[in-house]
Amino acid sequence: MADIFTKRFHTLANPRQSAKVSYPLIDILVLTACLVTLQLRDLDSKVM
Repeated sequence: MADIFTKRFHTLANPRQSAKVSYPLIDILVLTACLVTLQLRDLDSKVM
């Protein structure tokens, strides 16, 4: 999954100040996508 994001979002600008960055932007994007996907799956299982 990270490879897909890397290929898709490699040109995305990162407006954060480099001195304050703890995690690469791609890591945050992948984690966010995973959490959203899991939440949607959990929501689907509760509704049905």
